[in-house]
Amino acid sequence: MEASTSSYKIILGSSSVARRKILSEMGYEFTKMTADIDEKSIRKETPEELVMALAEAKAEAILQKLPVDDYLKDAEPTLLITCDQETETSQMSNIAMGG
Repeated sequence: MEASTSSYKIILGSSSVARRKILSEMGYEFTKMTADIDEKSIRKETPEELVMALAEAKAEAILQKLPVDDYLKDAEPTLLITCDQETETSQMSNIAMGG
């Protein structure tokens, strides 16, 4: 695959090996940063709401780590990518059939 060039800096706000691999295979150069948040303390009604809340919390935590003054001075456009995923499982009951 041809390397992708971008006019902005990319920060991947994730420790996911799969997400790093996807961006690398697409040819993007990026910096990896992780958010130090307590994911278990964030609860929402639906999986969709939960992943959005987790991604937003990660973005906020990473933004606090960035040297904003340096970025404003250099005026380099930056794309911060944060995300999360949840799996939803349904529990099935085993009912013994009597004969």
